[in-house]
Amino acid sequence: MKNIKSVILLVTVLFFSCNENDSPTISLKDNTFGLCLENEPKLTDLNFTGTVCCFQRNSTLNIGTPIVYEYVTNLSDPIVKWEIISGDIEFLSGIDNNKVTIQLGNNFKNGKIKVRGVSSGGLTCDEVIIIEED
Repeated sequence: MKNIKSVILLVTVLFFSCNENDSPTISLKDNTFGLCLENEPKLTDLNFTGTVCCFQRNSTLNIGTPIVYEYVTNLSDPIVKWEIISGDIEFLSGIDNNKVTIQLGNNFKNGKIKVRGVSSGGLTCDEVIIIEED
């Protein structure tokens, strides 16, 4: 009976122990909160003559899982480009689209992504997304 308890204890310890491939759990934040909401009056006002743009995150912010960001602007029919400035970040899709999907690598600590929209008339509007540990 003592041997069975020892085996069960050993299996339990092995089952719940971490291995070297487990990615660390860290809390992350970015600067998307409320940005588009703050700019909404300008985005929807047909009489506003300036340029305005913002981005919003459409998924949770976790390492190793796809994260979707959306670029929103009042530019008409913009050409959109996303660029990784820094950090362990990979584009999964949408680099030339208003929606981009990224993934943060296991070594991610902080990073920046730039998005720029250019209208057919040459007007530009760009923003930088900052992702960091909370």
